[in-house]
Amino acid sequence: MVNTERPDELDARAVFLAVTGVVLLHADMNGEADYISEDGTVAVEVTSVTDEAAKAARGPTGRLLGDQSTSAALLQCWLVTVNDRHPRMNGLPDRVVPMLRTLSEHSVPSVWRRSRYMFSDAQPEVQEAVRSLLRNGIDHAVAPPELCKTDPHEHRIVWAAGGGGTAGSSEDALAAIEDDLNERLDNSRKLANSGAISTHLFVWIDSYSPFRIARALRDAPSADGFDVPSRPPQLSHPVGDLWIVHRKTRNGWWCNGSQWNAIRA
Repeated sequence: MVNTERPDELDARAVFLAVTGVVLLHADMNGEADYISEDGTVAVEVTSVTDEAAKAARGPTGRLLGDQSTSAALLQCWLVTVNDRHPRMNGLPDRVVPMLRTLSEHSVPSVWRRSRYMFSDAQPEVQEAVRSLLRNGIDHAVAPPELCKTDPHEHRIVWAAGGGGTAGSSEDALAAIEDDLNERLDNSRKLANSGAISTHLFVWIDSYSPFRIARALRDAPSADGFDVPSRPPQLSHPVGDLWIVHRKTRNGWWCNGSQWNAIRA
């Protein structure tokens, strides 16, 4: 059976053309590299780094992440990061709103899972709100003033995915990507068998990628200190060029073997 182009492959081809100007032809008919250039000198293989545990945990209720929830009970707007392995996302807004209201009533602007012990001396109702947030898989809740700039408006919760920790630098995120890619043989095998002089591995990061990786590419390059990595990739199998791009934001990195370049949407 002839393989057809997947949506992620078509997206990668579009990004590759926009950045390099090279026209790619679909070449994966029976397990070959996904794309070959018209002159046969360039081969591109498309893959993704996906957290299967997070994907399974989200299921159909994962639509909440990346969305917004409004509620008249809220006293301010909140940005809430949910551990993407938390299985009980269905009905989460109804459970979280009362806890956030309690924090607002006591002028608590943020809660981090790692700083939960800071509330050991807080009022009992605040302690219970924090515990309830953590039980519901909330890794971080913050009320940024900029979310409430429009007045009047109905306060809302902006949901984001988290879980598995976050990389402290671009190099940390790159190391996590390398760990994933180094366990695979098929990508490099397809590129090696293509006969192309220039081989490219195009890696998508998406909403199902581990947060420690996706955080570095979720916003524009250099935002929050995440600039291009300072070292070349260390892959166990030869790959000429490595592309790492966030599928939603289209921000990413491209290394030609030694030098990284930022890709912006």
